[in-house]
Amino acid sequence: MVRVGTVALAALVALAAALASCGSSTAHSTTVPPPPRHPPACGPAHASTLAFSAQARVYARRGVVYGCSVRGGRSFRLGTQTVVRHEHLAGAYAVAGRIVAYGSVAFGVDTGGTNILVERLSDGALLGSFSATNRNFAEGFSSVGSLVVRSDGAVAWIGKATGIGATRPIIEVLEADPSVSAGKVLDSGSAIDFGSLRLDGSTLSWRHGGATRRATLG
Repeated sequence: MVRVGTVALAALVALAAALASCGSSTAHSTTVPPPPRHPPACGPAHASTLAFSAQARVYARRGVVYGCSVRGGRSFRLGTQTVVRHEHLAGAYAVAGRIVAYGSVAFGVDTGGTNILVERLSDGALLGSFSATNRNFAEGFSSVGSLVVRSDGAVAWIGKATGIGATRPIIEVLEADPSVSAGKVLDSGSAIDFGSLRLDGSTLSWRHGGATRRATLG
């Protein structure tokens, strides 16, 4: 009787392990695939890659930033890496699928502002343009510290505004999608870590003071 019980127990253990393995495999198949290890073959191979997905790439060549998609086969000028007269400075890039989001900085006499641009790199279509923050100051400047984008064009970023009347920088976490004209504020406060925004699936996370905060994108 003891031998039979031991064999039966072993069989149950094996069956449970097999079921767990099947369940694990099923769960794994629904997870987001890992990011690609190498940029796709679009744009000059020797150019410096700034960001990429399996379908698109942002790269710099001779101080100019471009974006391209393997599907479209063309490169589109996004801006420059340094301040050039009559040009916008491009920075803080994020790529998902064929979509790129980036900060585009324009300078005036006493001001400077950043817009978050969302473009489709297969045809260069502009899907959205959003101010880096919802706050404006006299002789002010706005910038973006980190941003993320999803392949459907939904975007989120951390923006900062400074200027006359601001005793300390205004920092905001915002999100938007191509159907709207302005970003929605998810969080604000001077203790937000400017470069901490992350996206896992549709879950946003960032650091505010000593805590991690989260929200759903879109």
